Amino acid sequence: PSERTAGLGAGLSALFHVMGIVAGSSGGWLSDRWGRTAVIALMMAVSTTCSFTFGWVLDAPLLLIALVGCVYGFSALGDSPVYSTALTEAVAPARLGSALAIRSLLGFGAGAISPWVFGALLDHFGGRGAPSAWGWAFAMLGVGGLLIPVFDQIAPEWRYAPLLLALALIAVLANITALERIYSVYKVARGVPLDAAVP
Repeated sequence: PSERTAGLGAGLSALFHVMGIVAGSSGGWLSDRWGRTAVIALMMAVSTTCSFTFGWVLDAPLLLIALVGCVYGFSALGDSPVYSTALTEAVAPARLGSALAIRSLLGFGAGAISPWVFGALLDHFGGRGAPSAWGWAFAMLGVGGLLIPVFDQIAPEWRYAPLLLALALIAVLANITALERIYSVYKVARGVPLDAAVP
């Protein structure tokens, strides 16, 4: 039974990743038809909803788990090509490299810290054998999706504060030099000359 369960889990994981590949190749096409902002908002709303839902349905019938997981896999990555395209359209060519670097830094930074926080929450709420632990751990993944629109309404200039805070935590955990480099990249993206931005 454990080999069959492991095989089933691996198959579902592969299916969810394939949905991400499909999303990555079709997100740009969708944004050409519906608009960049609409696709970004839709993908963020759906993936945030899935984050707060998926961990709680793991005891549900397999078909429901597969359906929610496929929607989750698609929506979590469906906005990625749209961000890159929107940046190339909105940012001045002289700043495009810096803007794309910051976008990658934010994305990979969040991707680096999320598994650590996910695992810590999973352990805190009873480990992998406790069904509610999975619910809370997956819900953590949706917090960023909830905070960005909240920050956007309260203080639009701080809409990226949750991501910057996550990156700052990564930098402090890694080393303080990384924090200085992140801040230098931020200053360059804001128009500070490279010589003045780098300490």
